[in-house]
Amino acid sequence: MGRTEPASTPPPVSKPAGRNHQVGLKALQPNTSYRLIELHTGEDRASGLLQPRDPELRVMVRGPFTLESNAVENLSVRIDNFPYKLPETVFGTARAEFPDASTVPPPPPVKPAPTKRGR
Repeated sequence: MGRTEPASTPPPVSKPAGRNHQVGLKALQPNTSYRLIELHTGEDRASGLLQPRDPELRVMVRGPFTLESNAVENLSVRIDNFPYKLPETVFGTARAEFPDASTVPPPPPVKPAPTKRGR
């Protein structure tokens, strides 16, 4: 009888380092399409069509990601509840690249406007 070799197991798939981040997308204009792609895995995390009245779309992402749209300037992006401004050079169908949120500090908190007190 022939000797059988043990079945070889495939190498484990390594997950990108870091923790998950919640990315929120909201449309500022009607019929804004979007596609969110993780750069480490190349996985499409979300895609579709957004309207201004739709609730904020929340997607969990690990590591850097790319945002594609038919009009990327019409999307509002929040990472872990901090708003992120798209670069001025990104508009139309251009891709917006976002680095890993754990390596990019969040924007400084907005100071509330001072209120006038009556006498």
